[in-house]
Amino acid sequence: MRNLAVINNKIKKLGSYFENVPEILTVYIFGSFGTGNNTILSDIDFAILFTAKIPLIKEMEIAAEISFLLGTDNVDLVNLNKAPVHIQHKAISTGNVIYERNSLITKNFIEEVLEIHHDYSFIFEKFKQDFY
Repeated sequence: MRNLAVINNKIKKLGSYFENVPEILTVYIFGSFGTGNNTILSDIDFAILFTAKIPLIKEMEIAAEISFLLGTDNVDLVNLNKAPVHIQHKAISTGNVIYERNSLITKNFIEEVLEIHHDYSFIFEKFKQDFY
């Protein structure tokens, strides 16, 4: 069983790790930990905006290091550079920024995601109605 207070405290300290990974621009925590509705069964969802395309092995190394630092294997990492727009939108609209290297790049990314999401939101809604 995980101690949520300990996990939350460790999440707050991840900034120094992110600072030492130059490929990381912005990190969101979203899902139940991002909204504060987390329980002992919740996984921890991170959405990361990178400086450029990175190899999958680097993503896996970052996810493994975050898991190690938090002391749990219940960590999911989403690469915002290649995630579908509805996942990008979910991360930026419901998540919280826990690390930001360059606010201008983050704001530009948010603006781009919001524009694309707005342009295609009717298609997403139709898809959800038809398949869910």
